[in-house]
Amino acid sequence: MTHVLTLLIVQALLEALDSRWRRGAGLSGEPALHATREVIQALVLLTVGWIDWTGQWAGVLIALIILEAVITMETAVAEDRARHLPPRERMLHTAMAIVLGLVLAGWAPVLYRWWLGPMGFFPADHGPLAWGVTVLGLTVLVRAARDVETAWQGARGELVTTQ
Repeated sequence: MTHVLTLLIVQALLEALDSRWRRGAGLSGEPALHATREVIQALVLLTVGWIDWTGQWAGVLIALIILEAVITMETAVAEDRARHLPPRERMLHTAMAIVLGLVLAGWAPVLYRWWLGPMGFFPADHGPLAWGVTVLGLTVLVRAARDVETAWQGARGELVTTQ
């Protein structure tokens, strides 16, 4: 699990960098996409350091990671429609999708074992990395709240800009 938690930390840091680069997201639909991705990411980060998702819950976790990757790719398309993306931001979105693929690939043996277990959530402790993903999960949740507010303002027709 060490390598998976490390990759999840890398993913959260890439997301934070992407969040800092956003400008003029307002009415483009980006904030809603970002908020959805961030809620998924926060749920994963806040739980996987402390809880094993077993049985069919492992399938739910896999679906969440895949959904996060799809949203990451859709976000890149939405951002490109709203404004011209610099090459570094395009590369960042690609890196984020690749890291999520690496997370799934690295996690596959564990997820398979979890899938075969009884359905439930069972305590786990992955040491200092558990604390690292938890802290990042809380920061992602704060970004999600900000993006939910921005999306809500955009849906009401208010012109907003995220920073």
